[in-house]
Amino acid sequence: VITTGDIITGTDGSTGTIAEDTKDADGNITRYNKRVTWRNDIKKSDLVLMKSLERKEDDGSGDMTDKELTATDKATEYAFTVAFTGLYPKAEYSYIIGSKTAKFTADANGSQTLTVMLKHNSSVEFNDLPIGTIYNVSENIPIESDITYQTKWSRYEGDVANYYTAASAANADAENSSMADRLDKYEWVRFDNTKITKKTI
Repeated sequence: VITTGDIITGTDGSTGTIAEDTKDADGNITRYNKRVTWRNDIKKSDLVLMKSLERKEDDGSGDMTDKELTATDKATEYAFTVAFTGLYPKAEYSYIIGSKTAKFTADANGSQTLTVMLKHNSSVEFNDLPIGTIYNVSENIPIESDITYQTKWSRYEGDVANYYTAASAANADAENSSMADRLDKYEWVRFDNTKITKKTI
């Protein structure tokens, strides 16, 4: 039997207390409130976004040859658009990119969109995001003459990995190098790009 003052615990660990009924001066109940005052214990986790690049050469017959990344390849930064929904409205959040820490603030609806620049073997870590946050990540692949990009992203949550491969017939764009998911625990997402050049004969 649930009575006034009882504490209820939700499946997500949040708690609520049964409100007292309204009584008159003689102690008679004049209204049954039938409501719960709920307190959510904020559950948070981190999201890590990583970038890697490899280079291959196409000889025209469909055979690919592995090539070393050039200094330019390693130094080139790629733009990632990261859109969040389900954040706490107007709350401030931090993220680490390289050796720098930056901050952003959610809007009144609990949403925010950021652009971060990542190069080969670099990452960005978003800290203390609310569990249940929806994130959408799109990599903006540059259009380059005679160069094709193939993109695969991998999402890791604990020991579980989900794979998705997007390959372009010509040049990739943000539509085939994007993903979205719900943050349930510590997660990291890796975008693997293969930069394909045509063999010069």
